[in-house]
Amino acid sequence: QTNDKSSSSSSFIIRGATIEKLIEHLTHHQLLHPRFVKSFLMTYKSYCTPLELLNLLIERYNIPEPASAYLYTEQQLKKFRKEYIQPIKLRVLNVIRQWVDKYFNDLIESNDHVLEQ
Repeated sequence: QTNDKSSSSSSFIIRGATIEKLIEHLTHHQLLHPRFVKSFLMTYKSYCTPLELLNLLIERYNIPEPASAYLYTEQQLKKFRKEYIQPIKLRVLNVIRQWVDKYFNDLIESNDHVLEQ
């Protein structure tokens, strides 16, 4: 992924990325780019199906705790959940909400039977 960030604005350009990296950026725990969400939802069918997108969003929502969680105190884990996991989950839900609100026909017209999932 290549980002060109302008120092005077919050705009950026993605020149190329895997679908997984696009989902990661779309639901990043700190970065918020509403225009990217809109652009992504308008164009995602160029590189994946609605079912693939749904499965990737579900996978992102179910983000695991660190494998080495036993090395952290309960307070550190709570902070990790609050500052990392919770924002990602909220962003995933926001993407799904916008997808359903603005592109519901993608879900109905899909041959993958997304709504049955």
